[in-house]
Amino acid sequence: MRNIRQFTPEEVEAIPDVLLQTVQKNFMKGDTESGHVYEVTLREFTFRCTYSDDELKTVASLIIELFDMIMERISEGLDQKALDQMLASCQKIIPEDDTKELITTLSYVKYIMNEEMENLYIKIAHTMRVDGAHLFLVAGPAFQSAIYSCYDILLRAAAGEQIIDNMDNIEIQSVYFLFRATMRMNSDSL
Repeated sequence: MRNIRQFTPEEVEAIPDVLLQTVQKNFMKGDTESGHVYEVTLREFTFRCTYSDDELKTVASLIIELFDMIMERISEGLDQKALDQMLASCQKIIPEDDTKELITTLSYVKYIMNEEMENLYIKIAHTMRVDGAHLFLVAGPAFQSAIYSCYDILLRAAAGEQIIDNMDNIEIQSVYFLFRATMRMNSDSL
């Protein structure tokens, strides 16, 4: 069993600036009146988005809170076995077609997220200027999939599984992944 550590108060204070500097260095392509233009890569997706520094710092702080909540859910014993039992109980309503993987992932996320996480998810969406149908149909499912990916990796890492080559910084890598996923919420695909 690997111990996934929580961030220290000093790290929590420093991480938003570090994330902002990292995306500016790696992805910033220009400036507009409303902020910086970024061309970001997240897994196999490349997208263009525009955010102000304040928006990104705010969402970075919210992502750290989300990371802490994910770790809390893992420590409460919400493991893969519990998720699979939940899924088995609702298997009859999941279609056997090309939407099965998406619906399964979203079902996991709905089970993982408690009311506090749901409220934080809405804060993140509003910070990224996303709501309504776009949040429900496009940005929400994509971001929820990122939450599940992060949860799955942290769960497996906590169980001692070697997920990636460098497991030393799995915590900050997870936060950086979620941070870029939030940037995708209000973006255009390239």
